[in-house]
Amino acid sequence: MQRKQRDEVDKAERLRVLEAENARLRRLLSEKERELQVLDETFRTTPDYLRPGGFHQAVIRREPSLAQQVANFLTEQIYSGVFAPGEMLPSEAQLAKQLNVSPTVIREALAPMKHEGLLESRKGGRSRVARDFSGLVFRLDVDDRQDPNFLAHLYELRAIIEPEAAALAAVRATEEALAIIRERYEALKRTLEEGREGTDESHAFHKAILDASGNPHLAKFLSWVGKKIWSFIQNNDLDYRSEMISTTQREHEAIIEAIMNRDHVKARELARRHVLNAARRHGLDIQLP
Repeated sequence: MQRKQRDEVDKAERLRVLEAENARLRRLLSEKERELQVLDETFRTTPDYLRPGGFHQAVIRREPSLAQQVANFLTEQIYSGVFAPGEMLPSEAQLAKQLNVSPTVIREALAPMKHEGLLESRKGGRSRVARDFSGLVFRLDVDDRQDPNFLAHLYELRAIIEPEAAALAAVRATEEALAIIRERYEALKRTLEEGREGTDESHAFHKAILDASGNPHLAKFLSWVGKKIWSFIQNNDLDYRSEMISTTQREHEAIIEAIMNRDHVKARELARRHVLNAARRHGLDIQLP
């Protein structure tokens, strides 16, 4: 009986927290609507030469999307212990109702949390907090995602470490590991040729190279960085044009060939070039000595 009462108290406390967040989101939405009204009035009364494309180009800092705000809130709830490891989250419909957002926003919020390994998908459309997310203990503050250099810093980190992983793979990879790299690449290639996104296949391919380095910590850390980059790209709707895919695949092929030939110098050079080119494809110019 006491345990049942504690569970009811816990549920009531969670409901209170969700209702408070619901109220905060409502206030934020109201503030944004007022800001849009002001911006609309300002734009209508602004001379043409001061508008974008004229003599002056305004720089407007992008606010986090509603889905990102929900993801940030749920992430903080998990890390603060409101939702325990292994515990089921409310259904998407329940979360949408409690936070006063659409089910689509909830799905968009949960997707990067699953990519990062914080949540696990369960049957029936429910999500469960990962039983062990110790690999996520090293984390970047959510507010850092508003830093305009956030993505550039992640790519720089990747460009410093990933080439060394490719070089180690060229030296240490077993025949089995080499076969897995080739197999994962072919799976990615088929997926892209079929016109599908290939996110999971791309992660699996890069992970195969990291695993082949023989350093499990290196593999885990760079996988974490890669997921952070992909999460940021998704949340900020960054463009990745389809014509770039063939270029990326040629870079992949060259890296694989260097690893297969046990050429660690070339594998390092090509992997570094690949990461820097990936950054450029998102409009970033990473300068390394």
